[in-house]
Amino acid sequence: MQQISLPAEASAQAGWYTKTVPDILNLLHSRERGLTKEEATERFQKYGFNKLPEGKVDGLLLIFLRQFQSPLIYILFIAAGIVFTMGGIIDASIIFAVLLFNAIIGTIQEGKAQNTLLALKKFAETSATVLRDGKELIVPDTEVMPGDIIVLQEGEKVPADARIIFSNTLKADEASLTGESEPVTKTDTVVLADHRLWRGPAESGDNPSGYSVLKTSQSKELSPRAVQALRSPQARRDERLPVADQKNMVFKGTHILRGNGTAVVVATGLATEIGKIAQKISSIDTEIPLKTNIRYLSRVIIAAVAVINVAMIVLGVLSGKSLKEMFTTAVALSVSIIPEGLPIVMTLVLATGVLRMSKRNVLVKRLQG
Repeated sequence: MQQISLPAEASAQAGWYTKTVPDILNLLHSRERGLTKEEATERFQKYGFNKLPEGKVDGLLLIFLRQFQSPLIYILFIAAGIVFTMGGIIDASIIFAVLLFNAIIGTIQEGKAQNTLLALKKFAETSATVLRDGKELIVPDTEVMPGDIIVLQEGEKVPADARIIFSNTLKADEASLTGESEPVTKTDTVVLADHRLWRGPAESGDNPSGYSVLKTSQSKELSPRAVQALRSPQARRDERLPVADQKNMVFKGTHILRGNGTAVVVATGLATEIGKIAQKISSIDTEIPLKTNIRYLSRVIIAAVAVINVAMIVLGVLSGKSLKEMFTTAVALSVSIIPEGLPIVMTLVLATGVLRMSKRNVLVKRLQG
């Protein structure tokens, strides 16, 4: 079996829209009749599944313990422990009960959200029609490989990023990727970012986007001058054309609204545009403003309690009171300052907000971010 080793140029998506179909097929070691089954198997071993990494599923115990990851909760635990050692069993029990109730509410919410997301992912699994050995074959979209020829049909989801080979009035919904609300008309022509490189005929009169388009179908061969212009370094100098302007490309996760056609897959998994976005999102670890404010409030409370207690103990000892008596008073003051009811109030308010958003089909993964 011939070893498939795609060149470095073929591993990056930038510039696919500037290349002719024959050049792309050559780079990907593919052909218009599709890969053979042996080639598809070999590429599967090389590239793996065409899917985005799935986050690990947290168990209920981990979700439950995560509810206690807050400085304010730590303070309340310390306060409850001190109260318990001083004989305030009832008061300590109330604090512990409040913290437990708070954790249970958060666990239930996160558990339901996680189960819903898993169900949605399973529901979103789709199939793709590819050409293998010149015959149409329906496979799971996770088994689509670079170099595969995919068949695009109305109503189907695009399984991977691909360069269009043939377009019959293709229109795609790319709102999930670009935010563009209007359907995008697709073409099987080469797109150039600078029409000074080659002034070929526009596909339909004026070209409002400002990009030249050159026909690459077999019915109209490019002239030697056009081929030379397309293959020149200048023709590929702008390899960061916005996704919305790559009219001869279709992207993973978008939908075909109208028409049909074929395309050659140029990127799968994390190499797709949606995969790059997923990588950026997964690397971002931010807190909701409420959690940030609570963290700040906890630090203020700790600092205030420390300053007040030190000042009170020093003044008490200087006035003739015993150190033990002043320490007991300081502990009682600390417990009274800490807002024991704040966590439960926060949880109830957030749970109410989550319930209201769920009625608008919004899913909240974590109650407190």
